[in-house]
Amino acid sequence: MRSKMFHLESGKRDDAPLTGYLGLRAQDFAHPREVLSDPALDPFEKRTILAAWASDISAVESHPQFRWLPGTPGPVALSQILAALRQLDGLTERQSARIAAIARSPKPASNDRRAAL
Repeated sequence: MRSKMFHLESGKRDDAPLTGYLGLRAQDFAHPREVLSDPALDPFEKRTILAAWASDISAVESHPQFRWLPGTPGPVALSQILAALRQLDGLTERQSARIAAIARSPKPASNDRRAAL
């Protein structure tokens, strides 16, 4: 596994999996379930954070069953991150199914007389 390099001046890793807004937001979470419950993030942003957390670049050296996303308080079991991703998959599948059902449902009859003409 690639060793994690730190910049001496900034204290930041040079291989951080997230940058910009999501990199800053990732620091707000101690556990993957907190990512899932954050109403300010859309499903794509949640998936991006969780995927970065699960990636090999976040692996704890000599303990591959744990991941430590830069800025978070400590390592988390990979199994918990993957469980959160599966839960997100289920939520987004149900949302997609509801949207598809609404799109397929017949439109209510219009009471507008002009529509009948």
